[in-house]
Amino acid sequence: MGNPLVQHGAGCRVAVAAAIMMIVAAPLAAQGRRSRSRAADSLTTPLPGVVSGALIDELPVDSVNGALLLQPGVGTSNDGRLTVRGAPAGEVATVIDGIPVTPGSRRARAMPGTNSVSQATVLTGPLSASVGNAAAGAVLVQTRNARGAALSFESDAPFGASSLGLNRAQAAAGGAFGRNFTFFFGGTLTGQKSAEPGFGAVDAPIFVRAGVDTTVTVFTSPNAPVSNSSEVNVYQYAVSRGSCETFSNSANADIANNYGLRCNGDRTPLSAQSNHQLLGKVEFGGERLRIGVLALRSREQGRLFNYLTSYLPSNAFGQSTTSDILALTFAHRLKRSGVWRGSLSRQSDRLLSGPLSTAGEVATRDPSLGFLVGELDFAFDFKTFPIDDQLIDNYRNNTQGSRRTPYDLANASQYQTISEYRSNAYGVTGFAEGGGPVGTLALYRERRTVAATDAEWQLDSHSSFRLGGELTRSSLDNYSSSLTSQAFSDVYREHPTRIGLFAEEAFRGGQATLTLGVRYDRFSSGADRPYALDTVSSSATFSTYQYFPRISSYSGTFQGDSLVMLVRDKSHSAFTPRARLTYALPGRTEVRAGYARQAQMPDLGLIYQGVNTDLAITSTANVFGTDIGFEKTWIAELGVRHQFVGSTVLDIAGFTRHELSSPRTSVLSLQDPTRRNSPINLYGIADDRTTSVNGGEVRLERAQGVLTGVLGYAYQHTGNGVPVTIGDPNFAATDARPHTVSAALALTSPAGAAGRTRASPLGGLALFAGFRYFSGTTYITCSIQGNESVVSGEPCVGFGSALGNARLPAFKQLDLRASKRLSLGHVDASVYIDARNALNTRNVTRVYASSGDIASPLEAQATFARDSSSFAAEAARNGLYAANGDVDLRFAGASAGGCDTYMTQGGASAPPNCVALVRAEQRFGNGDGIFTLLEQRAASGAAYAAFRGAQQFTASPRRVRIGIQIGL
Repeated sequence: MGNPLVQHGAGCRVAVAAAIMMIVAAPLAAQGRRSRSRAADSLTTPLPGVVSGALIDELPVDSVNGALLLQPGVGTSNDGRLTVRGAPAGEVATVIDGIPVTPGSRRARAMPGTNSVSQATVLTGPLSASVGNAAAGAVLVQTRNARGAALSFESDAPFGASSLGLNRAQAAAGGAFGRNFTFFFGGTLTGQKSAEPGFGAVDAPIFVRAGVDTTVTVFTSPNAPVSNSSEVNVYQYAVSRGSCETFSNSANADIANNYGLRCNGDRTPLSAQSNHQLLGKVEFGGERLRIGVLALRSREQGRLFNYLTSYLPSNAFGQSTTSDILALTFAHRLKRSGVWRGSLSRQSDRLLSGPLSTAGEVATRDPSLGFLVGELDFAFDFKTFPIDDQLIDNYRNNTQGSRRTPYDLANASQYQTISEYRSNAYGVTGFAEGGGPVGTLALYRERRTVAATDAEWQLDSHSSFRLGGELTRSSLDNYSSSLTSQAFSDVYREHPTRIGLFAEEAFRGGQATLTLGVRYDRFSSGADRPYALDTVSSSATFSTYQYFPRISSYSGTFQGDSLVMLVRDKSHSAFTPRARLTYALPGRTEVRAGYARQAQMPDLGLIYQGVNTDLAITSTANVFGTDIGFEKTWIAELGVRHQFVGSTVLDIAGFTRHELSSPRTSVLSLQDPTRRNSPINLYGIADDRTTSVNGGEVRLERAQGVLTGVLGYAYQHTGNGVPVTIGDPNFAATDARPHTVSAALALTSPAGAAGRTRASPLGGLALFAGFRYFSGTTYITCSIQGNESVVSGEPCVGFGSALGNARLPAFKQLDLRASKRLSLGHVDASVYIDARNALNTRNVTRVYASSGDIASPLEAQATFARDSSSFAAEAARNGLYAANGDVDLRFAGASAGGCDTYMTQGGASAPPNCVALVRAEQRFGNGDGIFTLLEQRAASGAAYAAFRGAQQFTASPRRVRIGIQIGL
């Protein structure tokens, strides 16, 4: 007899975990429909809360997570990560084909492409005891196993100014060898030549160099001979992002013609982005035994655009994140109505962020189709700058002259960028023309060996029992530091372990099914933290060791004891019981109730943060990690599910969720042993934060017919029960959104997906829609004084400047995809048009914390005042300044040719500045050589808009792409 959880609880979301596990263990032939079409899987949702892979592949989304966002109770944090029912980002576990793949750092996450998934779901209610290391919920993904081959390609190239140079290619193939061996390979590759700006990017032009304008002579001093001079190139600047019409009326013909270069609409130059996902699986299925091999790679990378250093190739930075999984899985059907499953996997997550090498910079300037397939070529990586024990020792002891960054820290000033002239199209200061690279180098690598197994037996006709566990052994290497300074740096090598055990039994009696389970989880960070010896005889803690972040700066001995002792973090454990009940009522209605305590290992990045950092090389504003335990949560849910005639289902749930302990930044009151125990306050990580979330969800599903999909509404109310005060960066920091409306819908022919031949009243047309409306997240409002530049999500400046809570505006977006099937003989094909944000809704993603708006007139005015003062001071030094604020750049009709003797305010030779001001007046003014105050404001405002325009505070406008897909 089958599993009662599946037989009698399949209509209940709390049973989805067990159902998915059983599906994963089923023979390969039963996992997906055999079809020659790319839409080999049904578009229906056979289990509640499950999104079929075929629907994921047809929806206007580029990732599996994008499809899951269309489910009730699922949202995103401000950094884009999935959240469940208002929980903080990162509290969601991920399981792929029964393999736990959640990284300890929560920095990167492996996920198949949209064409390689059979089905996916987010578990939001009380979890089965079999799902561990999840404080809030879990994402369960089953990879595809369909025969045939499929290809698709889409691009936004035909859509002019709104094109980002986006191209996306997908390919998949599956088949069988004989009766027992099957295979599937799938991949997606997405590239775009520009990062995604928000609304109004065309109105905030970005300029690139367009050749040499002129060459001027710069003297080392006002009266220096020609031998003490140098020739300096002054460059032309053409619009790259923006419209060529903006400056087409310039009196300078070259500026009006944009120096012969095309304008690229919304595209930001030097900001190519790309990602790909590759999946391969081979399985052997016998009568009782199934063995499989799974390989998965996810990579996302691109250039990090910095306008101020964009003219300096040596300072080009990039970022790459890569996740790999190689796994062996098995399932063995036992003789006595049972099954034994297991997996052994090697997983890795890697992040590199830093300056590109010369070759890497050239290769990523304008990649073909925007595709970046191989890992970016960095100036410093794990080979050229290895994170080894010697580096940790150098860093921990602050050994002078040793390798602590790639640079010579004793002479770090030699690497600074040089901003000597007004080297830009606006005539303002601040753009670099030499030196570098400077910035942060981040290298992170996490490697895990994960072993998981469980067994399930049918004890009798009324009960089944399941027992299992998992073991994770990890190795983490982390380096994050400014290239020229150790302040706020973070370096460690650690080897944490985690173990989880669970037992669960399901009892069935009549129309009721009761499931009881318990988990035991334990982890050890393995970190060694510095404890300082108290040498003050009058102190209550005299001759004992107390935590304090000094390692090398408090060296030596006292009465034969070392002044600093490294103490290993203790192990932490958690018992979490689970209980779930379902009861079937007459009329195809089912009620459910559940309660669970859930625990998750904390983000290892928080535990290890600053573990080897000595206070002497940083500041008291540095946040230090501490030995914290599990993030613990309890959740209770009550729901009802009713199936109408046909395949329409209504599901209503109410829940309450309470975080018992989660991390937050806290003030640590410590004693500084180097100053005879004088009190000092430092920032550390505490795990005493508690938050309550109460809410409800309504879900309407339809699995068959012309219209299929899910429509949902979710309500969440959050109350913080944490000891935080106004001004604390944790104040009101929650990812809960009071209202969310979402939908994932497919309007197709009654025959189903593409490739079917039955006559259709829609004439082979299909429409797929994804809709999201959700409340904005909260942020801290700041007083105006001194906070003119603070943006939501950033801490207020100054004591007492935080005023309270506010919420970002609601987010509204409708994405559409319309496809038309084509008849090409034995080939299934379709063409489609895909519109993201089809209604062109202007969504605000951040605001100024003092004004609650996307504009800060005070900041804009302060920026112009600074630029205007600079214009005036330099003009006055050269005798070009008028009382009304005008700057006379005519030079008796010579214009830029009269700049030879121009000087800075300090008296240094600066003809390049003069040429830049002449061109700025011709670009932003009328070209008469008088740089009026109004024209100065236009130039300054254009520069300000490039950094603080609406495109920096809003989400994407409407983007449209077209594509073709072929199934073989």
